[in-house]
Amino acid sequence: MNDSVRIIVNVILISVGLSSCIFSQDPSKMYDEVVVSCGIVTDTRESGIRSGFFVNPNTFITNRHVASMIDSKSMIIKKKNGDELKVKRIIKQYSSSDIAVLETESANNTFLKLSPIDEIRTGEKVYAIGNPTSADNKVYDFNFTEGIVNNITFEEINYPDFRISANVIVHSASLNPGNSGGPLLNGKGEVIGINAFVKSGRASNMLFAIHLSELIKALDDNKLSYQTRNADDIDDYVMKNTDSTGIQNKNVSIDSSNTPKDSINLTTASKESNNSEYWIILAVIVAIGVPLIILVSKKRSNAENSNFRNVDYYHLNTDSVPEENKPEQHHERMIIYEGEHYKLSEKGLLAGREAGCDIIISGPNVSRHHFQVIYDGTSYIAVDLNSKNGTYINDRKITRKILQDRDRIKAGEKTLIFIVN
Repeated sequence: MNDSVRIIVNVILISVGLSSCIFSQDPSKMYDEVVVSCGIVTDTRESGIRSGFFVNPNTFITNRHVASMIDSKSMIIKKKNGDELKVKRIIKQYSSSDIAVLETESANNTFLKLSPIDEIRTGEKVYAIGNPTSADNKVYDFNFTEGIVNNITFEEINYPDFRISANVIVHSASLNPGNSGGPLLNGKGEVIGINAFVKSGRASNMLFAIHLSELIKALDDNKLSYQTRNADDIDDYVMKNTDSTGIQNKNVSIDSSNTPKDSINLTTASKESNNSEYWIILAVIVAIGVPLIILVSKKRSNAENSNFRNVDYYHLNTDSVPEENKPEQHHERMIIYEGEHYKLSEKGLLAGREAGCDIIISGPNVSRHHFQVIYDGTSYIAVDLNSKNGTYINDRKITRKILQDRDRIKAGEKTLIFIVN
């Protein structure tokens, strides 16, 4: 590549990179703007604490595996400000993309905007909001993490307790159990995906979000409204499916006083003004950047000519990886009780004295509904259901605990064993 071509390429890359930074929001400010449209999805017993977000005043999005483990009759959305919204119904669940679409009885004044699909790029900075649970069972409400898009691909998983066949985003914004269903956002605070699951890697975990295209399919399928931006514009947002009940509910009134400023459609004049400002900024970047790049390119060229023989190239041959170091394959999980094996699925199970429980445990110190095992897409978690005498794991009383192989679960005088087969 000659110097002139290299200079042109560098100018373009720097211009795009700097303009992206200019039109991205400050992370702290963005968090304050978007967190009001996110929520904790749970039920009145708090059987599970997971994440989700609004895409219109009455439509809340989460994962299907989240919705399936929470009592649909008492499902609620908890906001950061303490407000609670009751879930009216589950509109639809999609097993292939792990998406659940919920309708709330009352309206939320704010909702998240969706990114243009064509603007989702590998390498862009992303943010995740969710409610993760730590190893000591502490829930960190509305946690905010940062990363980049590592890959955009198609994922197909066919495990006994988790199946998916959908477009996904691999990213590096930290996730933990409880993040499931929360939004993956770009630098403008727009949704680009739904955080869903984690796969164990050799060096570190791989973090996955369901691609925005799968969510838009679900919203279009149910004619539910959402707000997005035209790909060629910076701030011109439009509503899609505006004839849906999700936005035109007669009990919902949205005006400029309740709608975030950046969610109001701009006029043609302001749109043209924004585009003019954009090109002016780019012109300034080019004018300043070209002389600097010429100078840097000359120095770099001299350095490369003197040092190129010292550069080593390494190639990782995955075929030569020893068998014992390859990632472990998926294993079945089960509970063993009095010689019986109870295989665990994504629905989890209920244990207690009552006849309707999945595992019936007899004894005077066992509650009707003693404890529950739930699945969040990455781990199985034991949850005590306010039992009279408590639930113990390895002789320690718990309220919630991620289960590990060979954990001993004690209810009353009875002991159950969690096994990874």
